[in-house]
Amino acid sequence: MAKVAARAVNEFRRRPGWIREQTIHPRDVIDIADVQDFLKGFGYFCYSSGFTPKQATEEANWLGQHFCYLLNFELHHRKTFWVDESLAWMLGQTRLDIEGRALKLPFPSFAVAFTDRVTCELAEQLMARDSDRREPEPVQALTAYLTRLPDEREGLGLNVSLLADQRNGHWPYLVSRDLFVRPEDNLDTILDSHFPEVQVKSLDPLFRSGELKRLVHLVVNAILYATSYSDAWPVLGSPVKELRRSGQGKGGQQRGRVERRVLELAKTRSAEDVFHLPGKIPISSMRALQQMEKTDPGRQLLARFMVRGHWRRAANTWKQQHLRWIEPYWKGPEMAAVIEREYQLKL
Repeated sequence: MAKVAARAVNEFRRRPGWIREQTIHPRDVIDIADVQDFLKGFGYFCYSSGFTPKQATEEANWLGQHFCYLLNFELHHRKTFWVDESLAWMLGQTRLDIEGRALKLPFPSFAVAFTDRVTCELAEQLMARDSDRREPEPVQALTAYLTRLPDEREGLGLNVSLLADQRNGHWPYLVSRDLFVRPEDNLDTILDSHFPEVQVKSLDPLFRSGELKRLVHLVVNAILYATSYSDAWPVLGSPVKELRRSGQGKGGQQRGRVERRVLELAKTRSAEDVFHLPGKIPISSMRALQQMEKTDPGRQLLARFMVRGHWRRAANTWKQQHLRWIEPYWKGPEMAAVIEREYQLKL
């Protein structure tokens, strides 16, 4: 698939009138000959392996959905953000109190990767709603592929393709969600948005689930954080690429040993360099905030409480007009204790 996508992208870039901000709309994938030949060959392979014609067609169409995000990801040079564990949790606790005009994309197509347990558990809960998915293995990584959809109407068309990877030898679980965000849209409108021609009542209940909304909420907050980050994004180099480079110029036996190590390392590590969106609080502090979230509703916090993260708009008089992210923090007397329950002293 990677080779087919690379050839297709090179052909796409050579087309007359192509501009760097352009993306490939899903409906245009049918016009890319290399991709269609690949999908037909895959369908014939499924049929010859015992699938019915309908099943083989469905499998080929499913693979075509993966090509939609992969082509755009390749077209825009495979930009990936990896979100630190503590930052992922804080962004999940951040109110999305913005208007649609504040949502800007760093690139026309890119990916945002999460490997923290909280996000992966949320993906598992989403998968549990799908009766066709019964694998018990935990999700190891959730990657959101974001692509700006070409559209002439006022607003931002955005495809969010969520891939939950269990690293069990099977394809990642895929949910694709299109958003159409107008400048004046608020939180609820953004999370429920769709293109005007979509028949909402015909959508699978999965697309209206709370789990999917929370994942989209998290992804949107990650985009806002990336575009409001005041410094240059730090880059984490791929250990797989570094190991592969170390084998260059060596003899045949040494190269073979290096390649075997590369294949083993690639099972758990990415082969891509990534932009790192770092967390700003220690893991220990994040654990305390997580424990606060688990407090029973009936308990009363008498001394200190947590203020959820939120976005602060720049005042008209400020020189820098980008959004400011205010991370979650404790409010109340610094030395006061957090009282979660009453204790009875036994003598």
